[in-house]
Amino acid sequence: MNDKPVTSDSGSAGEPPQDLPERTRKMEAPFPNTSSWKQDLSGSTFGNYQLVRKIAEGGMGIVYEAVQLKLDRKVALKILTDQLAAQPEFLRRFEREAKSAAALNHPNIVQVHDFGEANGRHYLIMEYVDGEDLSVYVEQHGKLPVEEALNVIEQAAQGLKSAYEKSIIHRDIKPANLMRARDGRVKVSDLGLAKVLTEVSDATLSGIGIGSPYYIAPEQADNARHVDHRVDIYSLGITLFFLVTGKRPYDGETPFSIILAHVNKPLPSGIDLGTALPKEVEGLIQRMAAKKPEDRYQDYDSLLADLQRVRSGFAPLLKVRRAPISRTLLLGSAIGALGIIAGLSFVFVAHNKSLEKKKSKRDGQAEPAQNAIQKNRRFGPGSGPDGANFRNPATLRDPQRPPFEPGRMAKPMDRDGIQLPMGPPPDRDFYSIPEGPVDMMLAKADEYSAQHKENFLAIIDVYEQVRDKAGAAERPRVESKLSSVIEAQQKISARTIQEYETKMQARLQAGKPGEAYRVWKDFPANLRTREVDEQIRTILRKAISEKLLSSPPQP
Repeated sequence: MNDKPVTSDSGSAGEPPQDLPERTRKMEAPFPNTSSWKQDLSGSTFGNYQLVRKIAEGGMGIVYEAVQLKLDRKVALKILTDQLAAQPEFLRRFEREAKSAAALNHPNIVQVHDFGEANGRHYLIMEYVDGEDLSVYVEQHGKLPVEEALNVIEQAAQGLKSAYEKSIIHRDIKPANLMRARDGRVKVSDLGLAKVLTEVSDATLSGIGIGSPYYIAPEQADNARHVDHRVDIYSLGITLFFLVTGKRPYDGETPFSIILAHVNKPLPSGIDLGTALPKEVEGLIQRMAAKKPEDRYQDYDSLLADLQRVRSGFAPLLKVRRAPISRTLLLGSAIGALGIIAGLSFVFVAHNKSLEKKKSKRDGQAEPAQNAIQKNRRFGPGSGPDGANFRNPATLRDPQRPPFEPGRMAKPMDRDGIQLPMGPPPDRDFYSIPEGPVDMMLAKADEYSAQHKENFLAIIDVYEQVRDKAGAAERPRVESKLSSVIEAQQKISARTIQEYETKMQARLQAGKPGEAYRVWKDFPANLRTREVDEQIRTILRKAISEKLLSSPPQP
């Protein structure tokens, strides 16, 4: 479903490519080529709404920017296709799901305001989002910085959690259904409406598919009607992979081959596709997009907790075991996928070719792997050992990484050219908590914390060690302790950032922009995380936009 409330012309649909076999074109066409509902109604009055312009078109219908006349409110108005509107069963389910979606009121969900019928057409009224979807953004600007992508996924997960608490799952999470407003807020669109298309077999078989083949969970291809929220977590993981690499993990000539890849092929690493990712980010994606639902995050709370850890540079709680793919699962999903493929929009082929053409033109050639590794080398708390070796008391440092790397970027820079005046924090060895009873391990962690009050990131790490070694019954108690430690560290970081920003502003007012920039050079290394560095960049970026600092600033 590519129809969504956006301000850019994204997700549009047209006629099937004529070079496809006739049988394939008939199978993939999402609706009959009738002019009635496809006619551009921009400028006309539709019930109590003035249609301003067409902004999107997809499997469910056409979306217009509109003005609600009585309230003088800008909205997004979706007119359903003639084919869907002619099905009483679909309309009944659509009304039920629209009511459920309208009950959702969350800052990370596109709000549903109303639905009804006017001029013989059925419509849905949604919140108008002044921004663009993440699919269009990545196509136009390339992959996102890691911190930015994690922020997007965290906001989307918050919205999906709110929906799940009201028994609503999406079933079609993909970059095109994540809207980013101009203020940076991320909103999930079409929430709850995908279920209608899944349950109405006539609509599905006639060409309205559920789940993009690029982001679909393996079990969703097997039986789309009996899935749970973990399909959304899977698709969100694949979306994160796309955002940080600019590429989809699986590609193919047909939707069927892509769905089979989701079922049967191991998830590639970032470096496999030309982007070296921090190991904690790789671990997060592997867990979110595990083949088996039971190997993924089982709830949004645990996912959000790990997102916070990864944003701070720490490895996620658990790693996914790479188990052989079940032949039964493969066969069942392959058979089930045939039904899903019948409903996939023909835009797959056109969009695939368009994306690859844009990517090849923009990128020119693949980035050398070694350069990618150096450019994306993680810094902050992640400069210690990786998640695999970190929990082994006998291995306190990654054997593949020397204590000092002269080739590392001295001053991390983001896509906007915002350069930090301080280099990465120095590598350090972490204190190893000996395994034993939880109370004994907690006492050791408390002792270390008391003796090293300023070593905030190492303190967080020792409590993470206790959590990882604790049994399932004791883990919630340790998690509570860990959460309080992380919250305390975040408060100290926020207070310290504010102090340094005040120092910077004082030097700017004195007409000393160079000194103002260099203020940050002495920012405490023990507070440096990827998230903290991004907050500092945001402050510098604001100063540059206000012409208080030159762009890019130089030390």
